[in-house]
Amino acid sequence: LMAVVGRRQLFALLPEPARFFAPLQAPQAMKRMLSSSSPAMNRGVMVMQRQSPTWLAERVRPCMASVRSFSDVSAAAKADTGPIKVPNVPPPGFVSSIKETRSLRERVATNWFDFPVYNLQTAQKEGTISLATAVFDEPLRLDLLTRVVNWQRANWRLPANPSKNRAMVRGGGKKPYRQKGTGNARAGSNRSPLWKGGGKAHGPVKRSFAFGLQKKVRRLALRVALSARMREGKVTVVQDAKIPDHKTRTYAAIHTKFGWEHTLFITEPEMDPNFRLASRNVPNLDVRTPLGCTVYGVLRRRELVLTVAAVKHLHKLLLRSDDPN
Repeated sequence: LMAVVGRRQLFALLPEPARFFAPLQAPQAMKRMLSSSSPAMNRGVMVMQRQSPTWLAERVRPCMASVRSFSDVSAAAKADTGPIKVPNVPPPGFVSSIKETRSLRERVATNWFDFPVYNLQTAQKEGTISLATAVFDEPLRLDLLTRVVNWQRANWRLPANPSKNRAMVRGGGKKPYRQKGTGNARAGSNRSPLWKGGGKAHGPVKRSFAFGLQKKVRRLALRVALSARMREGKVTVVQDAKIPDHKTRTYAAIHTKFGWEHTLFITEPEMDPNFRLASRNVPNLDVRTPLGCTVYGVLRRRELVLTVAAVKHLHKLLLRSDDPN
C-alpha cells in the first residue's frame, strides 16, 4: 500500500498511523514513538512488531475503504507540509588514513650510527651515512633465516613433468581377452601399469611447493641477514654505482681495488646501464636493485656492497618510515 499511494498519504488518511506502520518508518521516528508517554501507542507498536504482513493488510483494508478517490489522497498529502528530517550520517573514512594507521603500527623503533661512505672510482672515503641499528645491528636469529630461505627455495621449486596414469593413456577401453580359459593372468585393460605402453602408477603430478610466510617475518629475517654481514665487517657503502663506460675491465679494476671476491652489489632503484653491462660478466658477483635484495641473496655471497640510495630504500622498506638521511 505504501508503494502505491506513498507514506505521507497513508499517514494523512489513517487516524493512528503509528499503530500500523511503525515498523516501516525511519529509525528516528521509531525512537520518538517508543519514547512517547502514551501507553496505547507503545502497546500498538509492540503488537505490530509481532504480527505478519497479512494481518497488517486485514487491519488496513477497512480504513482504505473510506477513501473515495486518489484526489482525496493528494489533498490530504498537501495538507502535511512538514519537512522530512534526514539523519546526519558521518562520511566514511579515507583510504589514506587507513594506510597511515597501518604504517604507524608497523613502524620500527631504532637508533642510528655513522658509517663511512666510499667513492667507487677512487676507493677513498667521502663522508659518512647514518645507518639504523634495527636494520644493521639485529641479533642473530638462525631460525628466522632458515624459515625464509626455505620459503624462498620452495617458491622457486619447479615440479617434475607430470606423467600419464592408466586413465590418461589413450586406448585400453576393451578387455584384451576373456577372463578364463586362456592360461594368462586376468586383465581388464592393456593400459594397466603392468603392461608395456600402459600408464604410470603413482607418477609425478603437477603441483606447487610454495607456502605462505608473514611479511613481518620476512622483513625481520632480512634485517638479521644484513646485520650478520655488518657484524662480520663485510659491508661497504659507496656513493653511487656509476662508471664511465660499459667495459668489463673497467669494473674489474674497481672490483680488484676494493678486494672483493664473492659480492652482492645493491645499486640504486634505477640501475646505471653502463654498470649493468660492465658487471654482468664478472664471476662471483650478483648485482641487484633494492627490491631484489633477499635473505638468500645476502647469505649466498660473502661481501655486501650498498649504494647510498640503496641504504635509504632499505631503511624505508624495513623500518616502515622515512630515512633521516
